[in-house]
Amino acid sequence: KDQRMLLVKENFDRFIKCKNTIDDIYSKLQHNELDTSSESASTELLMQSLGHVKLESSKIFDPLIERQHEREKLIGLINTYHRYKWFLEMPSTLEEHLNKNKMNNPSDQDVVSCYKK
Repeated sequence: KDQRMLLVKENFDRFIKCKNTIDDIYSKLQHNELDTSSESASTELLMQSLGHVKLESSKIFDPLIERQHEREKLIGLINTYHRYKWFLEMPSTLEEHLNKNKMNNPSDQDVVSCYKK
């Protein structure tokens, strides 16, 4: 509790300055909202500008984000392929070993070792 009191005492002037600044900004914004001249800044104009910026940025970034998602899907697919590549290639590898064994007529050790992977 003593620490809080010390903190409040040390920062009271800063708090008052911040409060006055916020009140001043609020007052100016209220005055500008009521002033309908084209020279005054209003939050409505600001919101319109921000909406336009958001629309333009969406036109630019949405395709990039979509491509990023497609890229991530393809990377996942490639990683899955590499993980199970031996399984997908097993029939042709077994066939190669069987054909080689028929020609050379050794044991079926290569075929069995390929199948046990």
